[in-house]
Amino acid sequence: MPPGDGWQTVKLTSTRGRYVCLEALSTQKGDEFATCAELSLLGPEGKELPRQGWRVLYADSEEAEGEDGRADNVLDQDPKTFWHTQWDAAKPKPPHQLAIDLGREETITGLRYLPRQDGLPNGRIREFRVYVSSTPFKGL
Repeated sequence: MPPGDGWQTVKLTSTRGRYVCLEALSTQKGDEFATCAELSLLGPEGKELPRQGWRVLYADSEEAEGEDGRADNVLDQDPKTFWHTQWDAAKPKPPHQLAIDLGREETITGLRYLPRQDGLPNGRIREFRVYVSSTPFKGL
């Protein structure tokens, strides 16, 4: 994803699935963190899919002691809150995964990512992978 603090939109090959995983491979700053203020998906007409019924299924890491960096923050529709991988007690290295259960099968044509909005560049995702599946990801 390009640098900056605005919404980033990524077109994907149209696919159907209920489960989506964003895997952060590296960051703009080259640090070991991953952050995300909001995450949404695009449907067949390129419009955002409704997020009712979505839930975070898995996050490989989240900061719950040094700040409110819970993974659930990516779905709260509040750009001031964000998911932040752990940094207080430990600093796990990437890749970092965030898996979401959409609650139903959807046709997905893109992903929208809003980096953290507090002015700090830590954890802003640069390289990533997106996985879509009709069944839960193995091990979750």
